[in-house]
Amino acid sequence: MTIDPSLKVPNKLAATVDHLLPRSMGGTDDPSNLATAHLSCNSSRGASLTW
Repeated sequence: MTIDPSLKVPNKLAATVDHLLPRSMGGTDDPSNLATAHLSCNSSRGASLTW
């Protein structure tokens, strides 16, 4: 599904920044550890390593 940058939080399809390795597990804000994700996908993933 395509991320629409015109949508804003709290819309569940709004764009958010996701940490591939969660910060709680030692992940950083380095661009190589970041990806865009829908708010609902990012929220449901939480601090897990699976998509």
